[in-house]
Amino acid sequence: MKLFRLAFLLTVLLDLFSLFAYFNPAFGNIAFFVILFLMVVLSLENLAWGAVLVAAELIMGSFGYWFSLDFDGNRIPLRLGLFLILMSVTVFRVLQKRDGSFLKARAFHWYLPIFGVIVGASLGGLIVWDNSFSEVFFDANGYLFFALIFPFYFVFRNRANFDLLWTVLGGVVLASLIKVLFLFYLFSHDYWIVAPETYKWIRDTRIGEITQMGGDFFRIFLQSQFYHVAGFWILVSGTFSWIMGVPEHPLTRRNFILGMIFFSLFSASLVVSLSRSFWVGMAASGVVLVGIFLVFFRRRWEFIKKSVLLGLGVSALTCVILVGILRFPWPVKTDPASLGILKDRIEWKTEAAVASRWALLPILRDKIAEHWILGRGFGTSVTYISSDPRVIESSPGGTGEYTTSAFEWGYLDIWLKAGLLGLLPFFAVLGWTIHCGWRRVSAIIEKYNRREVIIREDVFALGLFLGVISLAVIHAFTPYLNHPLGIGFLIIASLFLANGDKKIDECKFLC
Repeated sequence: MKLFRLAFLLTVLLDLFSLFAYFNPAFGNIAFFVILFLMVVLSLENLAWGAVLVAAELIMGSFGYWFSLDFDGNRIPLRLGLFLILMSVTVFRVLQKRDGSFLKARAFHWYLPIFGVIVGASLGGLIVWDNSFSEVFFDANGYLFFALIFPFYFVFRNRANFDLLWTVLGGVVLASLIKVLFLFYLFSHDYWIVAPETYKWIRDTRIGEITQMGGDFFRIFLQSQFYHVAGFWILVSGTFSWIMGVPEHPLTRRNFILGMIFFSLFSASLVVSLSRSFWVGMAASGVVLVGIFLVFFRRRWEFIKKSVLLGLGVSALTCVILVGILRFPWPVKTDPASLGILKDRIEWKTEAAVASRWALLPILRDKIAEHWILGRGFGTSVTYISSDPRVIESSPGGTGEYTTSAFEWGYLDIWLKAGLLGLLPFFAVLGWTIHCGWRRVSAIIEKYNRREVIIREDVFALGLFLGVISLAVIHAFTPYLNHPLGIGFLIIASLFLANGDKKIDECKFLC
């Protein structure tokens, strides 16, 4: 618990330092090198600390510019420095100990084809399709974080290191939740003394997007809020014993209150994100979870009753939190928010961003059809007519014509650039991870049917299984599997789910 509190407090402190560093680049440069120095020291002392710090930065850094180094007019992101240090120390340790077990690991065998896709799509874009190096690098650099499978494997083959990871990430996620809701309060209450500067910090460091949706309701969307989706499902899994009525795990009043508070914080964050992709991904995992309970567990009516009561309680408390923030009496506001904003977000085709996304779909489909097996390589761009007012304003003649190589349709992005042969390894890794997750869930079902104790590891297994399903669905509409945020989560989840108990021989590491 001390480590949890320490992780929370340090994350809040570093976030304040990040804000200060944005307005004081000299301080930012010093902070950048201090953090990297600490990363080197901690990684050399214990590689697990380096891996945990890299994972923690994903939650707070979004695109990696939480801290950055200003060098000759360019910004070098902290994430890149942390990544290179972790990889370097891992290689050093492997060579020092002559540990080649990684090559025998089943995880490596599943991820290896993805590295072939990265190399093939990069060379194809450069040589075959004559795309510029900068365009190819812009496309490929996110995929390079699949190399995290290498250090993460060596760290998390020791299952005890997962306890360290969950404790630290728990504190970081709590800080992230509070940050989202504080930003919601800040912008909904006309704090124009600090709000404009805070907006610039969030925008220019690419931590997230803040948009006024109408009245005093602001959309607070951080790309790393995906980890709130994952955290929500782990918390859902934590109520597993109570929902199923396992007598060995009675729910104390303290744990119930804390659980309801955290449930509501996660829910409130995901509501103010106004991300339909998150909502659809969570709905998919929710359907899977309900199906598991109804098909495989006894006491179905007890499950339905308790789930409905829990859902109603969380929904009510979430509304209290959001309305309480919006209606907090200081400072006085004049323009009330409307719940119609949520309705508009649910109606998929009533908004310029959604219209643009659907306008891109047939163009992508036709482009993919031209070279659907091998793809057109990284750096491939597509031109379409956007409905975004900002694009229309900046386009020649106000036509809305827009050319881009970054697409919201995640799987189609991979298919266009790497072809169907390049898309299959991603489906293979997702399928393998979900399969291992299902094996873990099946073991939990057997435990329940034998009235055995549901342990903490089972909770995380079910939560990560549902999180991976959400990730797989979300990526269809918002790209995460070509970005360190989704890649990092997928690697952690696959290693945890594959490194299961002795009953899951098919998924265990071969090391």
